[in-house]
Amino acid sequence: MPIWLHIPLTYVTLFVGFIFVALSVWGLWGGLLNAIPDRLGGMKSLIGFGIAVAVLWLGHIPAWLFLTRVPARCTQQGCKGRAYAAWASPIAYTCSVCGHVRQTPFGIGKR
Repeated sequence: MPIWLHIPLTYVTLFVGFIFVALSVWGLWGGLLNAIPDRLGGMKSLIGFGIAVAVLWLGHIPAWLFLTRVPARCTQQGCKGRAYAAWASPIAYTCSVCGHVRQTPFGIGKR
């Protein structure tokens, strides 16, 4: 698939991952907060914060897998090799055949 399609699909995968994980956590562990006695009210906030952090961490995994494991097509003229991206900002694709590096203006992860 071309790079111009690979990048938007990565962002769609990121969004869907967050939504899927958030709904899963809400459905499976939502009752956990109600099970905590009211006398431990401060713990409810702490557990809720921990669940929110877990959703953010787990939600990015599908996008990371898609970006780093599903190759795009090399943009070098005449080369049809597989270009793999690194989880960095800006996203750069490196061809596994010719070694051509294609920088993009888009970013994900740390700068």
